[in-house]
Amino acid sequence: MVIERRSFAPPAPNDEELIVEEVEGADANVVVAELFRIARDNAAIARRVLRKQGATLRAD
Repeated sequence: MVIERRSFAPPAPNDEELIVEEVEGADANVVVAELFRIARDNAAIARRVLRKQGATLRAD
C-alpha cells in the first residue's frame, strides 16, 4: 500500500513514495482483503506512517 501526495505542487526531487504496508500471501483474495481493511482505516494508516517516519508515540 502506497500513499500518494495530494498536492497541486509538483513533488520535490527527493520525494519518495511512502510504502505503509506490504502484504504477501498465496491467496490474492486474502491479501487484497487485508490491504482494503487497512486502506479504509485512517487511524491504521496514520499509525503506519508515523512508524515508518520513526516518530515516537506518547501515551497521554
